[in-house]
Amino acid sequence: MSGQTPPGWYPDPYGTPGLQRWWDGGQWSESTQPAVPQVSTPAPWAPPGVQPQQQPWQSPQPPRSGGQGVLWALVGGGGFVALLVVVAVLLGTGVFDDPKPKPTTSVTFAPPPSSEPPPVDTAGQSPVIGTITDDDTGLSFARLGGQWQPYTVPTTSVLYTGLGLRNGESASVMDAYDKTTGHNYLATAYPAVIPSSLASGSMEQVAKAWFKKIESDPITYPSHTYAENDSKAYTVSGRDAWYYQATLTFPQAAAEGWNWKTEQLTVIVVQRSGSGPVGLYLSIPDSHTNLGDHDLIAQSLKWS
Repeated sequence: MSGQTPPGWYPDPYGTPGLQRWWDGGQWSESTQPAVPQVSTPAPWAPPGVQPQQQPWQSPQPPRSGGQGVLWALVGGGGFVALLVVVAVLLGTGVFDDPKPKPTTSVTFAPPPSSEPPPVDTAGQSPVIGTITDDDTGLSFARLGGQWQPYTVPTTSVLYTGLGLRNGESASVMDAYDKTTGHNYLATAYPAVIPSSLASGSMEQVAKAWFKKIESDPITYPSHTYAENDSKAYTVSGRDAWYYQATLTFPQAAAEGWNWKTEQLTVIVVQRSGSGPVGLYLSIPDSHTNLGDHDLIAQSLKWS
């Protein structure tokens, strides 16, 4: 085109879409601008042999002085960069991907086992799955499911010889609470033949003496204080009885990391004709899952 094409704006010979570059009549310059759609107009009429004069708006304009040519170049280049950015975003969103969903691998991390006790239901009760009957005492009461398990106190145990406890049931509220012995802490329900050393006096006196023997036994309970809640005449299957209840409080529980702070301890003593009294020992820590188990067991107590 050199020496033949007049100066003017022409499509960029380097192939950039939508861009014009200035031809100075001898070579391509560095000046560019966005391409402007051209509207073709008919050439002005002139007599044969006479060249029509070029209209002012048709005359090629050289690049503007100063940095305006550079500005047009940046605008043109910026349009191309913007196009690349749009394409990159579309690729990132998967517009051009296969429309069929791809299988994904799901990884689920199981939470570590919690050391917290299960939620406590203050009115909840465990299911009744049978009856516990003790031949030595003649007492029977509800056998509970869930966390409860039947247990027979060994005849060599101080719980048997010192407290008179027999066949009953228990439920762990905290496993290995005692770091030295590894013993669990339990909710318990046991019938008992009241030791003869505690069986003299009125039913109330027997109930309180038996309660004190149980409460003060260091094997049965860690150090604590207690406050009386109830002491009243009672009946079991029509027989005279006494109901005594107190709340045990363990101030050291938080420092020791125990999951209970208090415990409801109840003894029910039942008079027998011609024999010493028998009783039910019932103890429910405040971290037991269903605190309603206390009343469920107490109300199910019978003598045959």
